[in-house]
Amino acid sequence: MAIKGTVCLAWLDPGEVASDFAISISDLSRARADILAGRINVRCGGGITRGRNRVVHQFLEGSTDDWLLFVDADMSFTVDDFNLVAHHAHERKAPIVGGLCFGQDGYFAGPFPTLVPTLLISKPDGGYAAMHDYPESAMVEVDATGCAFLLIHRSVLEKIRKDVGLGKWSWFGEYPQMAIDAWVSEDVVFCELAKASGFPIFVHTGAKIGHVKGNNYTLDESMYQMLRTATAGTRVDS
Repeated sequence: MAIKGTVCLAWLDPGEVASDFAISISDLSRARADILAGRINVRCGGGITRGRNRVVHQFLEGSTDDWLLFVDADMSFTVDDFNLVAHHAHERKAPIVGGLCFGQDGYFAGPFPTLVPTLLISKPDGGYAAMHDYPESAMVEVDATGCAFLLIHRSVLEKIRKDVGLGKWSWFGEYPQMAIDAWVSEDVVFCELAKASGFPIFVHTGAKIGHVKGNNYTLDESMYQMLRTATAGTRVDS
């Protein structure tokens, strides 16, 4: 393992979690008890931005762990996914590494919402474009990604707090980007702050994380490829 130090596992608790998430957490906790030291579980309803800031504040003030692993409570993953991300994370060279996650993008293939990978690249005119044709099982540097499965070194969070200067509210926020009439989410804001503080951001596309959306319905790479094929020729990114 390239990673040095211990990891604190953290998630926002909406009152209930997906069973796939619970199984993933249980498997990981048993398999990697050697480096998984701390755990932070913040009860959170709709206040995701506030909850994420509370997690980081608790991590910095109440933990001595070297890394924080954010995992959303509706994700599924394997021990191998974690090992891959942890193996490529490095305090200086790769202090922020995420897994390959997918979200819904507002388009449809028949009755099914199509998906977008959360590998985001800045556009010259503002906003972000998703990297639809990403390399297989590779470390990819991005301008932004989500916090659904994100490993962050402690030094990143300390530097952002110092640079932003908002104390326990320094890491996550939201705002409207009027030039492109878009809302910038809390995880993208975190990435913007991290980049501004001098830290690169990576996603390892070999760590294929599932996004659970109900019984037997998981947003993952296989669904992404199937739906993308179904809409080939009908969309700009196809």
